[in-house]
Formats: sequence, C-alpha cells, structure tokens
Amino acid sequence: MICNSCGEVEEKIELNIASSIEATEFIEELFAHKIFKKNGYRFNFIDLNSSQAKKALETGIVDFYISDKEFENIKSNSFKEKLIAKDALLLIAHSNNPIHNFNKLENLEDIETFNELESLNIFIEENQEELALIRASKYQDQAKQKLVYINDIAPIQSNFNFGNYPLIKKIRLYYQSQIIRTKNKCRGCKKLIALLNSDQVHIIIKSMGLLNLNSNELLLEELAEEPIRIGVGVPLKNQYAKAGKAVLASAKLVAEEYKLDGAIQGRKIEIHVCDDEANITDALKAIDCARKFVKLGTKAVIGHLGSEASIATSGIYQENNIVQISPTAVHPGFTHQENNRGLLFRTVPVDHLYPETITQLLSKLATKDSRTLVIHNGNLYGQNIISHLVSHARKSDISNSIVIEELKSQNWDSKIDQSKFSNIVLIGPEYELENIALTIDKSRNSNLNLIALWNTVSPFNTKHKFSGLTNTEIFIVALDIDMNNPEFQNFKTKFLALKDYDFNFAAVLSFISSKVLLSSLEKYYEGSYSSISESLHSETFEVFGREFKFDEYGDVESFKLGTYHYVDGSFSKMPLNK
Repeated sequence: MICNSCGEVEEKIELNIASSIEATEFIEELFAHKIFKKNGYRFNFIDLNSSQAKKALETGIVDFYISDKEFENIKSNSFKEKLIAKDALLLIAHSNNPIHNFNKLENLEDIETFNELESLNIFIEENQEELALIRASKYQDQAKQKLVYINDIAPIQSNFNFGNYPLIKKIRLYYQSQIIRTKNKCRGCKKLIALLNSDQVHIIIKSMGLLNLNSNELLLEELAEEPIRIGVGVPLKNQYAKAGKAVLASAKLVAEEYKLDGAIQGRKIEIHVCDDEANITDALKAIDCARKFVKLGTKAVIGHLGSEASIATSGIYQENNIVQISPTAVHPGFTHQENNRGLLFRTVPVDHLYPETITQLLSKLATKDSRTLVIHNGNLYGQNIISHLVSHARKSDISNSIVIEELKSQNWDSKIDQSKFSNIVLIGPEYELENIALTIDKSRNSNLNLIALWNTVSPFNTKHKFSGLTNTEIFIVALDIDMNNPEFQNFKTKFLALKDYDFNFAAVLSFISSKVLLSSLEKYYEGSYSSISESLHSETFEVFGREFKFDEYGDVESFKLGTYHYVDGSFSKMPLNK
C-alpha cells in the first residue's frame, strides 16, 4: 500500500520511495518524528522486497529504495547505490569487559578470536574499508583480543567508554539515476539527501543503533550539477601531432556549439586533453592518459588516434564504465573484442573496407601490362590492410600484377624503373611515405598512378603537398562525404579560421565522433536512455547530411568510402563503376 505524506513542496515535487520490510522500522521512526511532514516534503512510500525493488528502480517506478541488504550481482547502470548509515567494529579490549547481551548471539561462528596482537592488526589493515571504528581503548596492551559481531549494542557513550563498539547492518539507499536528469525530481532528491544527512535524522539513526555517514560520504556527485567531463587522448608533439591536434580542435568546436546552446540540461561541458605521445609501437603514455581520465571522472573519451593505443586503453575504460569513441582506429581488434561491453565505438571505417575500394580502383586503372607496387610500413594497420588487399585481389584480374614491399626496403626509384610499375599504393603515415612519393615522381618520365591511404591525408584540402608532384596522378581513398553540404562547409570555415591546424581526415572524423557523442549525452541526460552507451547504440545520428548508426560492436553500419582524384590543386569525387 502506498502511503502519501503531507506537505507542500514548490512545484509539487514528489519522489517515490520504496523500502524493504527489514528497513520498515527505520522508515517508521522517521514518520514517528514527523520529519517529512515538518519539513514540507512530499514523498510516496511502498514496501518492496529486493527482487521487486530492482525491477521498480530499473523501470523508474520508484526513485529511491531504502534497505539494509545489498543487491546481488548488480549489473544495471540504470540505478546506483549510496549508504546512509554504516556499521562499526565491536572490538572487545579485554575479556573482562561487560557484554550483557553476549548470549543473544545467534551464530557463534561470527566470532573472530585473535591470540596475538599482530594478527589483529593484520585483520584491521585488510578490512579497514569495511570497518568504521577500528580502535578501542588501550587494546594494544591486551594479550588476548576478540572481535565479536553483535547487533544489539547501541553506539552510546557508555558502551564506548567500556570499549564496546557495535557492528550493525548497513542501511543502503539505492536511487534511480534518471531522477538526476529531471529538474523537479533533482531538487526533491537534493532535499531528501539533505534530510537524511540532517541532525534530526542523525538522532534517529543513532537511537536505532546505527552510525551515520558524514556529509562527504553522503555526497551524490550527480546531484551537484558538476560539468560533464570528456577526455581527448591524442599525440600533440610527435610526428602524429598534426592529426592529434586536428582531433582536439574539432572536439572543442563541437563542445563550443553546445556551450552556445546552453550546454546539456544546464550542465557545462569540459574538454580535458592528454598528450598520449602514441606511435605505432608504444602505448604506455596512452595508458597513463586513460588512468588520468578515470581519476578526472570523465563520462567519455575521444581517442585514441591509432589502433594500438585505442586497443591498449580500451580495457581501462571498460572497467570504469567510460565510453570510448575513436575517430581513427581502423583495426577490427579495437571493437571486435570478446570482452566488449558495448562501450567501444569508432566513426572511421573498419580497415577491411579500404582494400575492397582500392581493388576496385586498381581494376578501373588496369591496362594489359600494368603492374602495382604496394608499400606499407609493416605496423598493425598496414599488415591488416595488406592481408585483405591480397584476398580481394585474388578475386579480381589483378592478383598477378601486385608486388608488396615494406617501408624498410630501399632504392624505390630503381625498383620502380626496373619493374616498370604503373600503379603505386602507399599505406601508412604520411610523414613516412611522402618522401617516397616525391622520389617516385622525380624518377619517372611517364605518368604514374599513385593511390594514397595515409592516416593524415584527406580530400578536404585544396592546398596540399601533392602540388609538387608533376608526373603522377593522385587518388585518395577516404570517407564518402558531401563536401557541398552546408554543415560541412560551416565546419570547414570555422576550422580554417583557427589557423595553424591541418584540415585533414582526422579533423572531419573527430567532428563526427564529437557530434554523435554529445548528441548521445544529451539524450542520456534528458532521461531517454539508462546509459550513454545505450544512447549511442540506439540512436541514428545525422552529420554532414548522412546517417550514422552503430552496430552491436560499435562500428558504423553501411559505411561508404569514396575515391577522390587530385586535379589542378583540388580533389574531385570519381565513380568506380567500370
């Protein structure tokens, strides 16, 4: 039966509160003191067992659940738990201490006996997080120590003076996380928290043999209206800095848009950046950044730039329930992990999609005697691209004309002349391969087709280093974007106005990542979803005039790649139909 307490509250704020049968005495004590009515709170109460309470919380039927029991196997993110009272350690300083209710113990197996001071100290050290009071008067002087769990010793001064400390069941307050995103209920929620931490309720808690938490322990972070913190983990100083800085700049531009629109449900957005110094072999600094983001309390992380760093940090983010969305990690191993908990996302196409498009382009460019040299840098990204490229080539008519070389090989100009290659495919970072492109171009007297798959190259620049190539036709395989789309043009104008930033592929993908992330955060804080992850998996996002929908792994469904031809200082999209 639901019991309505009386009282007027501004805007008629109501909270539905359930309690376990075991906690009924606590609720009755609160009512007996007329605290709710006296302070003008309007709450609805109902008795529920734990299984009913979990369902009621998850579906939003109740806002709070008060119990002295812990829910087993809590996996839902839709509700959280805070304690409003905790237990204390009963430490019998010596066997002569008067324990008048010792015979009321129902289970003597609950008694721990320590014959040595050292073993007692070890126990206290190992269990200090669960123990509220861990010191009794002069216990260090005793030869024989006992630790006894007794529910009926009140935490009053006279018992403390005798060295008798109670161990009482914890009182737990479970709350429906959706209430923090509903303004009226959030205000009522704050009032309830303040009430439970008030001097009036402290008196009730102590009279029932409970020890109350202090204000710091009772603080609900979500109710403090703290800013929504988003981490950006990218390299900012090494050879990948252009791409890393572009990712950061785009994320800040999107956050600025939300700031101008009044943030998300009144909560400000904070971008926290960490230079992960990531390269193709070392992700140690990226792991340090992930730990930093955990300590900062970030809700989500944009990053990291490469597949290695993204994979290395993904476990940390998942353990701490932080959404990770990478704009540029292409290796399938990032999202296709056995322990993927639905927190990993990316907006870049998975790398097996690139070889298919490259094969189609090579088939279009193929002549009777044409041969293709594929140069890659041998890292995780390059090796996976190559394996898929070979597989696709075998299904076409160009498999016998492909030669694969790693970057460590030398004398590219002589290799090309001697073998009479007509197509060159470059796979890897731009800074490693651009000099090869220039060397190849200068060594040629006839036209050569260069297909670039570089992680910082995009079809979005009109001024590019390709302008130095005179004997080479340039083709780029990249994300299929309508560059005439008004949103894209607006973004490009704002980005170029920043100056000193390279408007590249990473910048565009970071804008998409930031846009869908903040859109999902908005839906989450509106109360539409129980988690940010659920919002990302459920919504369809529109950016630059095209739809983005994530599959079960966190990859974008139906991703399309485009092929762009570099002519007279600019890129134009070209069809691949033969």
